Amino acid sequence: MSRLSRYRERTTTSSRLKCKARIVSIAQKHGAKVIDWRISSPLTSTDANYWDSQHYRVPIATRIAKEFATAVLDGRASEDGSYRILVP
Repeated sequence: MSRLSRYRERTTTSSRLKCKARIVSIAQKHGAKVIDWRISSPLTSTDANYWDSQHYRVPIATRIAKEFATAVLDGRASEDGSYRILVP
């Protein structure tokens, strides 16, 4: 079982969905955007992308920062499904 799988097992689907819904609600009230990488994708399910159970390695963090800027500034969806725009 991967480190990410073990981590995800500790957090129930219901509590994750409630948390995301609350974040979306707050963001909408304040005009913020929400980009979600906490989804199952090749990026999040590959153990080699992490240096521990929760932290990405530097090249992955760099990729996420670039994708975040593109998603926020241009509203561009993920090309490979690694993130979702929850509040555009």
